[in-house]
Amino acid sequence: MERQWNNPSITPALRERPGALLFLASQAAQELANNRLAPLGFNVRAFGVLTLLAAQEALSQQTIGEHLRIDRTTMVAMIDELEQANLVKRERNPQDRRAYAITLTPTGKAHQKRGAEALNGARDEFFAPLSQAEREQFFEMLRRLVDRPG
Repeated sequence: MERQWNNPSITPALRERPGALLFLASQAAQELANNRLAPLGFNVRAFGVLTLLAAQEALSQQTIGEHLRIDRTTMVAMIDELEQANLVKRERNPQDRRAYAITLTPTGKAHQKRGAEALNGARDEFFAPLSQAEREQFFEMLRRLVDRPG
């Protein structure tokens, strides 16, 4: 059954506000992504951690938190959960004994790959109303908004 993203309860005034539309679209995309990741035992935030670590050999909890805009307390709890699930390994950083180096385990690498596949399907479902050219243009515009200085 195809999910209906159109929300008729959104007032015409909100439909004219780009920020409101971005927020609502983001919420719908997050919901779909979390639903796709749930069978794997994690959510979008945890997937973000696994994806950052897949691109790096090791990162500190602080660096991961800064990249994903996750506060320190939440980051510690998230790494605890990922470590208990054997998805990441936390070791003292040899260059800075006060910090931990977080790395993916082989299980974490496999879960990240399965998560990426699940999210590719979610992306295709969510963006189905747009043509491939429109998707590429939209993604480029979003990148420009996110990448601008300041």
